[in-house]
Amino acid sequence: MSKGGDIDRRTANYHPDIWGDRFINYNSEDEIYHGAQSQEIEELKEEVRRELLGCSADSLTQLKLIDAILRLGVGYQFERELEEALQNLCDAYSNNFYNIEDDDPYHAALRFRLLRQRGYNVSCDIFNQFKDGKGNFKESLKTDV
Repeated sequence: MSKGGDIDRRTANYHPDIWGDRFINYNSEDEIYHGAQSQEIEELKEEVRRELLGCSADSLTQLKLIDAILRLGVGYQFERELEEALQNLCDAYSNNFYNIEDDDPYHAALRFRLLRQRGYNVSCDIFNQFKDGKGNFKESLKTDV
């Protein structure tokens, strides 16, 4: 300790950074680029929203799009649209609007997983169409892996 109660602190003799202050400097062009990028992002979000709500005629395409959005981790951007699309799919299947017997195992499993993950009550009986009388999967499906 020095006189007056101050603490003596050692100074470090650090070498100058090899990067300099290149990343600290502010560039107004970055703001312009960021503004254009933000506008492009909003346009792409609107395009995804239109696709999500517009492809309701083809349920498999819509299910694949919903699955891709959720797997990419951007589902939080489209919560309302996802809920609306899944509710429409759930209503359509519960009202027998689509013929479930025409489903392939992939389509049925994808619909089952997406609806169950989002909290919809979907019976696992939809997989009974792929079973024979003994409860085993049909022979024709064993090669469809």
